[in-house]
Amino acid sequence: MERMRKRYPPSLKAKVALEAIKEQKTSAELASLYQVHPGQIRNWKAVVLKGLVDLFSDRRKGKEGRDPTAHGNHQADTRSGDNSAPDRT
Repeated sequence: MERMRKRYPPSLKAKVALEAIKEQKTSAELASLYQVHPGQIRNWKAVVLKGLVDLFSDRRKGKEGRDPTAHGNHQADTRSGDNSAPDRT
């Protein structure tokens, strides 16, 4: 019989990674609690931490000719003289 890889739902990965980032419990304690290998927890934590850096990086650096302060349709609103905030209901 072939051994199948265990798949974890993204919600579990996120929950365990966040707990690992808090560092209130060791990787071994989290591994025992969630039945996941400690190395896997360290990997998920690293993915989250790298993702946070990427989340806050400036993706517009390579795009010439764009105003770095313009966001989406906001630029069109300021041209028309309408400086009111969009209705977010």
